[in-house]
Amino acid sequence: SARVREERDEQRRLRLASEVEAAAADQLRGELDEQRRSREGLVSELRVATEQDTLLRAKHTERTQQLQAEVEAAQDEVRDSAAASARVREELDEQRRLRSASEVEAAFGDRLREELDEQHRLREGLASELRAAAEQETLLHAKH
Repeated sequence: SARVREERDEQRRLRLASEVEAAAADQLRGELDEQRRSREGLVSELRVATEQDTLLRAKHTERTQQLQAEVEAAQDEVRDSAAASARVREELDEQRRLRSASEVEAAFGDRLREELDEQHRLREGLASELRAAAEQETLLHAKH
């Protein structure tokens, strides 16, 4: 009877060990499944982030090209404005040479100075826009 009891105890221990082993195996399978799902989620997030990065880089490149075109256009306008100012100054000089009467010279001089002032204001505005566009381009490059 003691032997039977020992045998039963041994079978019970073996059964318990088998159940513990099965539970541990189930737990490990669950943890491995969770790790696999987590890895798949991370891979998916990485894929989305990579696609977003690619799109942002394309937008940045497009915006940089657009800003560069705007800067070039503003530079052209500044050059045109400077050329127009030079022409106005030449006209003013020619008018001064051709007109001897001080009243006529004063009237034309006032008008031409107003035009020069307007040209100067336009140049300052264009230069300010050019600086702002360059700062935007610098900020866009700094972000990426």
